[in-house]
Amino acid sequence: MKKYKFTILLLLTFVIAFPVITVKLVSAEQEKKARQEELAQVADTERETPETAAGTEKTGTKKAGTDKTGMGKADTDKNTKDSKKNTEDKTDKKDNETVADTEQEGTFTTEDVSYFSDALFIGDSRTVGLSEYADLGDADVFATIGLSSFKLFETQVDMPGYGKETLDEVLSRKNYGKIYLMLGINELGYPHASIEKQYREIVEKIREKQPDAILFLEASLHVSKAKSDSDSLYNNANIDWLNGVVESLCDQKQTYYIDVNEVFDDGAGNLDAQYTSDDAHPLGKYYAQWAEWILTKAIVKEK
Repeated sequence: MKKYKFTILLLLTFVIAFPVITVKLVSAEQEKKARQEELAQVADTERETPETAAGTEKTGTKKAGTDKTGMGKADTDKNTKDSKKNTEDKTDKKDNETVADTEQEGTFTTEDVSYFSDALFIGDSRTVGLSEYADLGDADVFATIGLSSFKLFETQVDMPGYGKETLDEVLSRKNYGKIYLMLGINELGYPHASIEKQYREIVEKIREKQPDAILFLEASLHVSKAKSDSDSLYNNANIDWLNGVVESLCDQKQTYYIDVNEVFDDGAGNLDAQYTSDDAHPLGKYYAQWAEWILTKAIVKEK
Protein backbone atom coordinates (compact mmCIF):
# COMPACT_ATOMS: atom_id res chain seq x y z
CA MET A 1 0.00 0.00 0.00
CA LYS A 2 2.87 2.32 0.81
CA LYS A 3 4.34 1.47 -2.55
CA TYR A 4 1.17 2.57 -4.36
CA LYS A 5 0.88 5.70 -2.29
CA PHE A 6 4.31 6.80 -3.44
CA THR A 7 3.45 6.05 -7.06
CA ILE A 8 0.19 7.94 -6.81
CA LEU A 9 1.93 10.91 -5.14
CA LEU A 10 4.54 10.96 -7.86
CA LEU A 11 1.86 10.92 -10.55
CA LEU A 12 -0.07 13.71 -8.87
CA THR A 13 3.09 15.78 -8.58
CA PHE A 14 3.84 15.25 -12.26
CA VAL A 15 0.27 16.10 -13.26
CA ILE A 16 0.38 19.33 -11.23
CA ALA A 17 3.91 20.34 -12.20
CA PHE A 18 3.74 19.60 -15.91
CA PRO A 19 1.45 22.47 -16.88
CA VAL A 20 3.56 24.92 -14.90
CA ILE A 21 6.76 23.64 -16.45
CA THR A 22 5.14 23.72 -19.86
CA VAL A 23 3.98 27.29 -19.39
CA LYS A 24 7.41 28.35 -18.25
CA LEU A 25 9.06 26.65 -21.18
CA VAL A 26 6.62 28.23 -23.61
CA SER A 27 7.10 31.62 -22.00
CA ALA A 28 10.82 31.27 -22.15
CA GLU A 29 10.61 30.30 -25.78
CA GLN A 30 8.36 33.24 -26.53
CA GLU A 31 10.69 35.60 -24.69
CA LYS A 32 13.64 34.22 -26.63
CA LYS A 33 11.78 34.65 -29.91
CA ALA A 34 10.72 38.18 -29.01
CA ARG A 35 14.28 39.03 -28.05
CA GLN A 36 15.54 37.69 -31.36
CA GLU A 37 12.97 39.73 -33.24
CA GLU A 38 13.93 42.85 -31.23
CA LEU A 39 17.60 42.29 -31.99
CA ALA A 40 16.73 41.83 -35.66
CA GLN A 41 14.80 45.09 -35.69
CA VAL A 42 17.69 46.91 -34.05
CA ALA A 43 20.03 45.51 -36.64
CA ASP A 44 17.70 46.54 -39.44
CA THR A 45 17.44 50.03 -37.99
CA GLU A 46 21.21 50.37 -37.77
CA ARG A 47 21.52 49.25 -41.40
CA GLU A 48 18.89 51.74 -42.50
CA THR A 49 20.33 54.70 -40.54
CA PRO A 50 22.74 56.00 -43.26
CA GLU A 51 20.03 55.90 -45.90
CA THR A 52 17.47 57.39 -43.53
CA ALA A 53 19.91 60.13 -42.50
CA ALA A 54 20.70 60.84 -46.10
CA GLY A 55 17.02 60.94 -46.86
CA THR A 56 16.49 63.28 -43.94
CA GLU A 57 19.23 65.58 -45.23
CA LYS A 58 17.63 65.60 -48.66
CA THR A 59 14.25 66.30 -47.16
CA GLY A 60 15.60 69.05 -44.91
CA THR A 61 17.56 70.52 -47.78
CA LYS A 62 14.53 70.51 -49.97
CA LYS A 63 12.49 72.28 -47.35
CA ALA A 64 15.19 74.90 -46.92
CA GLY A 65 15.52 75.28 -50.64
CA THR A 66 19.20 74.28 -50.84
CA ASP A 67 18.69 71.71 -53.59
CA LYS A 68 18.26 74.61 -56.02
CA THR A 69 19.42 77.79 -54.35
CA GLY A 70 22.13 76.58 -51.97
CA MET A 71 20.58 78.53 -49.10
CA GLY A 72 19.30 77.34 -45.76
CA LYS A 73 16.29 78.53 -43.83
CA ALA A 74 18.11 81.56 -42.43
CA ASP A 75 19.09 82.64 -45.93
CA THR A 76 15.56 82.03 -47.15
CA ASP A 77 14.15 84.17 -44.34
CA LYS A 78 16.68 86.90 -45.13
CA ASN A 79 15.77 86.81 -48.80
CA THR A 80 12.10 86.96 -47.91
CA LYS A 81 12.74 90.09 -45.83
CA ASP A 82 14.94 91.60 -48.57
CA SER A 83 12.29 90.81 -51.16
CA LYS A 84 9.63 92.42 -48.99
CA LYS A 85 11.84 95.48 -48.46
CA ASN A 86 12.54 95.76 -52.20
CA THR A 87 8.83 95.52 -52.89
CA GLU A 88 8.14 98.27 -50.35
CA ASP A 89 10.95 100.40 -51.81
CA LYS A 90 9.55 99.94 -55.31
CA THR A 91 6.08 100.81 -54.04
CA ASP A 92 7.41 103.94 -52.31
CA LYS A 93 9.33 104.85 -55.46
CA LYS A 94 6.22 104.34 -57.56
CA ASP A 95 4.21 106.49 -55.18
CA ASN A 96 6.88 109.21 -55.32
CA GLU A 97 6.90 109.01 -59.10
CA THR A 98 3.13 109.34 -59.07
CA VAL A 99 3.39 112.47 -56.93
CA ALA A 100 6.11 113.84 -59.20
CA ASP A 101 4.00 113.09 -62.28
CA THR A 102 1.05 114.87 -60.69
CA GLU A 103 3.12 118.04 -60.30
CA GLN A 104 3.87 118.42 -63.97
CA GLU A 105 5.27 121.57 -65.52
CA GLY A 106 2.57 124.14 -66.09
CA THR A 107 1.78 125.68 -69.45
CA PHE A 108 1.38 129.43 -69.75
CA THR A 109 -2.00 130.67 -70.89
CA THR A 110 -3.47 134.13 -71.47
CA GLU A 111 -6.03 135.45 -68.98
CA ASP A 112 -7.86 138.73 -68.42
CA VAL A 113 -7.23 141.16 -65.58
CA SER A 114 -9.50 139.19 -63.21
CA TYR A 115 -6.60 136.77 -62.97
CA PHE A 116 -4.97 139.29 -60.60
CA SER A 117 -7.90 139.22 -58.15
CA ASP A 118 -6.02 136.97 -55.71
CA ALA A 119 -2.51 138.20 -56.56
CA LEU A 120 0.20 139.97 -54.57
CA PHE A 121 2.97 141.97 -56.28
CA ILE A 122 6.22 142.47 -54.35
CA GLY A 123 8.98 144.72 -55.63
CA ASP A 124 10.88 147.97 -55.94
CA SER A 125 10.29 151.12 -58.00
CA ARG A 126 9.49 149.17 -61.15
CA THR A 127 6.65 147.38 -59.36
CA VAL A 128 5.54 150.76 -58.03
CA GLY A 129 5.35 151.88 -61.69
CA LEU A 130 3.19 148.85 -62.53
CA SER A 131 0.76 149.68 -59.73
CA GLU A 132 0.52 153.36 -60.78
CA TYR A 133 0.42 153.13 -64.58
CA ALA A 134 -1.00 149.67 -65.35
CA ASP A 135 -4.22 147.87 -64.56
CA LEU A 136 -3.51 145.20 -61.96
CA GLY A 137 -7.17 144.72 -61.14
CA ASP A 138 -7.77 143.84 -57.49
CA ALA A 139 -4.19 142.77 -56.81
CA ASP A 140 -2.41 143.79 -53.61
CA VAL A 141 0.93 145.54 -54.06
CA PHE A 142 3.77 145.50 -51.54
CA ALA A 143 6.31 147.80 -53.19
CA THR A 144 8.35 150.90 -52.49
CA ILE A 145 11.10 152.82 -54.25
CA GLY A 146 14.57 151.55 -53.40
CA LEU A 147 13.36 148.32 -51.79
CA SER A 148 16.05 145.63 -51.60
CA SER A 149 15.96 141.98 -50.68
CA PHE A 150 18.07 142.67 -47.59
CA LYS A 151 15.43 145.04 -46.18
CA LEU A 152 12.35 143.24 -47.48
CA PHE A 153 11.06 141.87 -44.18
CA GLU A 154 11.95 145.01 -42.20
CA THR A 155 10.22 147.49 -44.49
CA GLN A 156 6.66 148.69 -43.88
CA VAL A 157 4.42 149.59 -46.80
CA ASP A 158 1.10 151.40 -46.66
CA MET A 159 -1.46 148.78 -47.64
CA PRO A 160 -4.90 150.21 -48.59
CA GLY A 161 -7.43 149.51 -45.87
CA TYR A 162 -4.82 148.19 -43.43
CA GLY A 163 -2.26 150.93 -42.96
CA LYS A 164 1.48 150.27 -42.73
CA GLU A 165 2.35 146.60 -42.66
CA THR A 166 5.42 144.42 -43.00
CA LEU A 167 5.52 141.73 -45.65
CA ASP A 168 5.24 139.09 -42.95
CA GLU A 169 1.98 140.66 -41.78
CA VAL A 170 0.64 140.82 -45.32
CA LEU A 171 1.50 137.17 -45.98
CA SER A 172 -0.10 136.12 -42.68
CA ARG A 173 -3.31 138.06 -43.21
CA LYS A 174 -4.48 136.57 -46.49
CA ASN A 175 -4.07 133.47 -48.66
CA TYR A 176 -2.95 134.43 -52.15
CA GLY A 177 -3.40 132.44 -55.33
CA LYS A 178 -0.44 134.11 -57.06
CA ILE A 179 2.57 136.06 -55.85
CA TYR A 180 4.83 138.08 -58.16
CA LEU A 181 8.31 138.97 -56.93
CA MET A 182 10.87 141.23 -58.63
CA LEU A 183 13.86 142.40 -56.58
CA GLY A 184 17.61 142.46 -56.91
CA ILE A 185 18.83 145.43 -58.90
CA ASN A 186 19.16 147.71 -55.84
CA GLU A 187 21.55 145.29 -54.12
CA LEU A 188 23.97 144.61 -56.97
CA GLY A 189 26.71 146.32 -54.94
CA TYR A 190 26.67 143.43 -52.43
CA PRO A 191 28.81 140.28 -52.86
CA HIS A 192 27.15 137.89 -55.27
CA ALA A 193 27.12 135.03 -52.76
CA SER A 194 25.20 137.07 -50.20
CA ILE A 195 22.69 138.23 -52.81
CA GLU A 196 22.02 134.66 -53.92
CA LYS A 197 21.68 133.45 -50.31
CA GLN A 198 19.28 136.25 -49.45
CA TYR A 199 17.11 135.74 -52.51
CA ARG A 200 16.89 132.02 -51.81
CA GLU A 201 15.85 132.66 -48.21
CA ILE A 202 13.16 135.10 -49.36
CA VAL A 203 11.68 132.53 -51.72
CA GLU A 204 11.74 129.87 -49.00
CA LYS A 205 10.04 132.13 -46.49
CA ILE A 206 7.33 133.20 -48.94
CA ARG A 207 6.75 129.56 -49.84
CA GLU A 208 6.53 128.69 -46.14
CA LYS A 209 3.94 131.40 -45.50
CA GLN A 210 1.99 130.78 -48.70
CA PRO A 211 2.47 127.10 -49.65
CA ASP A 212 -0.49 126.97 -52.03
CA ALA A 213 0.28 130.13 -54.01
CA ILE A 214 1.75 130.05 -57.50
CA LEU A 215 5.00 132.00 -57.21
CA PHE A 216 6.21 134.01 -60.19
CA LEU A 217 9.83 135.17 -59.97
CA GLU A 218 10.29 138.06 -62.39
CA ALA A 219 13.57 138.79 -64.11
CA SER A 220 15.01 142.22 -63.40
CA LEU A 221 14.64 144.64 -66.27
CA HIS A 222 17.81 145.46 -68.17
CA VAL A 223 19.22 148.98 -68.24
CA SER A 224 20.03 150.84 -71.43
CA LYS A 225 23.29 150.25 -73.27
CA ALA A 226 24.53 153.71 -72.32
CA LYS A 227 24.07 153.02 -68.61
CA SER A 228 25.36 149.47 -68.79
CA ASP A 229 28.56 150.55 -70.52
CA SER A 230 29.22 153.31 -68.01
CA ASP A 231 28.31 151.70 -64.70
CA SER A 232 30.51 149.07 -63.01
CA LEU A 233 27.66 147.81 -60.82
CA TYR A 234 24.33 148.48 -62.50
CA ASN A 235 25.13 146.93 -65.82
CA ASN A 236 23.52 144.20 -67.86
CA ALA A 237 26.23 141.64 -67.18
CA ASN A 238 25.42 141.81 -63.46
CA ILE A 239 21.70 141.87 -64.15
CA ASP A 240 22.01 138.76 -66.30
CA TRP A 241 23.88 137.03 -63.48
CA LEU A 242 21.08 138.01 -61.06
CA ASN A 243 18.42 136.76 -63.44
CA GLY A 244 20.27 133.46 -63.75
CA VAL A 245 20.11 133.06 -59.97
CA VAL A 246 16.41 133.88 -59.95
CA GLU A 247 15.68 131.41 -62.74
CA SER A 248 17.59 128.65 -60.90
CA LEU A 249 15.10 128.91 -58.02
CA CYS A 250 12.16 128.01 -60.26
CA ASP A 251 10.87 124.51 -60.90
CA GLN A 252 8.22 125.55 -63.43
CA LYS A 253 5.69 123.55 -61.41
CA GLN A 254 4.88 125.75 -58.44
CA THR A 255 7.48 128.49 -58.93
CA TYR A 256 7.76 130.07 -62.38
CA TYR A 257 10.32 132.31 -64.04
CA ILE A 258 9.06 135.07 -66.32
CA ASP A 259 11.35 137.49 -68.17
CA VAL A 260 9.83 140.71 -69.50
CA ASN A 261 13.11 141.69 -71.16
CA GLU A 262 11.80 139.94 -74.27
CA VAL A 263 9.36 142.86 -74.57
CA PHE A 264 11.67 145.80 -73.88
CA ASP A 265 15.11 144.66 -75.08
CA ASP A 266 16.80 146.17 -78.14
CA GLY A 267 17.87 142.75 -79.47
CA ALA A 268 21.35 143.02 -77.95
CA GLY A 269 20.47 142.47 -74.31
CA ASN A 270 19.85 146.11 -73.36
CA LEU A 271 16.75 148.11 -72.45
CA ASP A 272 15.73 149.72 -75.73
CA ALA A 273 16.31 153.48 -75.54
CA GLN A 274 12.88 154.18 -77.04
CA TYR A 275 11.16 152.75 -73.95
CA THR A 276 13.01 154.78 -71.30
CA SER A 277 14.03 158.28 -70.35
CA ASP A 278 16.23 157.46 -67.35
CA ASP A 279 18.00 154.36 -68.75
CA ALA A 280 16.49 152.10 -66.06
CA HIS A 281 12.66 152.39 -66.01
CA PRO A 282 10.10 152.17 -68.78
CA LEU A 283 8.12 155.27 -69.58
CA GLY A 284 4.74 155.37 -67.84
CA LYS A 285 2.80 154.51 -70.96
CA TYR A 286 4.64 151.23 -71.36
CA TYR A 287 3.72 149.77 -67.99
CA ALA A 288 0.27 148.87 -69.35
CA GLN A 289 2.01 146.80 -72.03
CA TRP A 290 4.06 145.15 -69.30
CA ALA A 291 0.94 144.16 -67.31
CA GLU A 292 -0.74 142.80 -70.45
CA TRP A 293 2.35 140.71 -71.13
CA ILE A 294 2.24 139.28 -67.58
CA LEU A 295 -1.30 138.10 -68.29
CA THR A 296 0.04 136.03 -71.20
CA LYS A 297 2.15 134.14 -68.65
CA ALA A 298 -0.74 132.92 -66.53
CA ILE A 299 -0.83 129.51 -64.89
CA VAL A 300 -4.25 128.03 -64.16
CA LYS A 301 -4.35 125.15 -61.68
CA GLU A 302 -6.63 122.25 -62.46
CA LYS A 303 -9.42 121.95 -59.90
